[in-house]
Amino acid sequence: MIRTIFREAKQPQPVEKIDNKSGLVKWGDANLYAQFLVGLFQDNPVHGGIVNQKVKFITAGGIEVNSEEQMNNGRSPYTLKEVIDMICLDNEIADAYAVLWKKDLVTGRWAAFPIDFELVRQTKDGVYFEVSDDWSKAKQDPLKTGWRRYKNIQRMTSEDTEVMMYNMTRPKQRKISNRLELTSNYYAIPNYSGAITSIMAGIEMDFFTYAEVVNGWKGGTVIALNNGVPETEEEENKIINRIKTDATDREKQGGLTILFSEGKDQAPEISQMSGNDLDKRYIETGKEILRKIMIAHQVISPALFGVLSESLFGSKEEMEVAYKLFQE
Repeated sequence: MIRTIFREAKQPQPVEKIDNKSGLVKWGDANLYAQFLVGLFQDNPVHGGIVNQKVKFITAGGIEVNSEEQMNNGRSPYTLKEVIDMICLDNEIADAYAVLWKKDLVTGRWAAFPIDFELVRQTKDGVYFEVSDDWSKAKQDPLKTGWRRYKNIQRMTSEDTEVMMYNMTRPKQRKISNRLELTSNYYAIPNYSGAITSIMAGIEMDFFTYAEVVNGWKGGTVIALNNGVPETEEEENKIINRIKTDATDREKQGGLTILFSEGKDQAPEISQMSGNDLDKRYIETGKEILRKIMIAHQVISPALFGVLSESLFGSKEEMEVAYKLFQE
């Protein structure tokens, strides 16, 4: 008997759980929802491309400062231009960003150090922020995970020399899918949240195409060799590896596969578990996914982000109007 088991299609939820012992507000299952958002940005070319293009549009004009000293940003290794670029990227990914401000005890000037948003978590009382290079670890240690704690800039006093500014768009409270839980609004919800399932679907479809190319036998193929079961596992593996090599070697595609048998009764049976041309079935779905991602990002003109429709090549006038609307 063969039993087929399907994977459950789940979307990570922005659950906010308060650790009663430490007062830390965890974000998502295993406290890794922020890292999930980064994965969407890195793994989906359409979503990632739109985010990167928006950041370029926003920051390409640079910034104006009163002096070169301000641009150099004190003793920070980052210029103010670099700080702007980094926090703008975080803001497009998560609708939030973090900056650590440090005071120079000699000059009295403050310098900005951008902190990646996915490393930051809040405390329930709002007094502190905690930062870790690895939130997947249950036990946080300054030496092992780089854990540190900073005071909220809104709670600073004249004695503080390091404070953190965590800026975000305060979200509306919502119910967590399939749970009797509500968000507590400690963390932002990205403005493209309505397209997260579409972004995830696009990632899976791209991986399906890749797996199809690598595996060679398209659509998932079952080969039944009807001339008996090999006596040893070693012999079985030899036969399997021989067929796999002939069928999936990318340098031997288009050749012939010859299987021997003693009569028709013992002839191998080759069955497709799923229909042929599955990749073609995804074409229309892919178009719909693209459209939803564009809408979620409030893209006025796809051509402005390098996506051209089948019937229209973005004209100069269209691009100029779209860019002006985007700026406004």
